[in-house]
Amino acid sequence: MSIALDLLLILSFVISTLLNMLSPLKFTFDLSMTFIISGILAILFYFLLYYKQKKTLKIVLILYILLMIISFSVLKAGFSVTINTIIKAYNAHSQFGFSSLSIPFGNQPAFACNYFLMVAFVPFIFLSVETTQKAKHFILPFLISLVYIGIPLLFNIEAPRHLLFFYLASLISLWMSMKVRKQNQIGAKPFPLIVFALDR
Repeated sequence: MSIALDLLLILSFVISTLLNMLSPLKFTFDLSMTFIISGILAILFYFLLYYKQKKTLKIVLILYILLMIISFSVLKAGFSVTINTIIKAYNAHSQFGFSSLSIPFGNQPAFACNYFLMVAFVPFIFLSVETTQKAKHFILPFLISLVYIGIPLLFNIEAPRHLLFFYLASLISLWMSMKVRKQNQIGAKPFPLIVFALDR
C-alpha cells in the first residue's frame, strides 16, 4: 500500500474521531489547532515507524512525559474547561442538573483546552498509526475511539449524522488496510481495498 493512502486512512480516522467527540459539545472557542497539530503528529509518528526510528520514538516518548509533568497546571486547566463544557452540554440536553467543577479555568481557557485535548489524544494517534503501519492492535484504537465519540452519546447529545458516517467509513477503511497489510506480509494476494469518502 502507498504511503499516501496510509496517511489518508490515518488522518481520516483521527480527524473523524475528534469531530464526533467535539462537534456536539459546542465549544465556545476555536479548536482548529487541535485538528492541525493532531494531523502533524500522526504524520510524524507514521514516518518514525516507517523508517524504524526506535531511538527517536523513545526520545519523543520521554519528551511527552516530561511535557506532561512540566505543564501540569495547563493540563489541569484544560481538563477543567473540557469537563465543564461537557457538563454544560449535558445540562442543556437533560432535565437533571449537574454542577460544574470548581477547578479554575485559568487565564487562557482556549489554549488550555486545545493543549489538553492534543496531549490526551497522543496515545490514540500513535496506536492508530501503528495499526496501519504494523497491522496490529486494531481492537485497542477502535475501543479508545468509541470512548471518545461515546462521550456526547453518553449524555444524549447526538453528533451530526454525516460525521458518524465519516467515522464509520474511516473505521472500515482502516480495518481493511490492516487486513491487506497482513496478507502482504505473508505473501498472499491482497483483496481489493474500498475506501469510502463520505462527507456533507
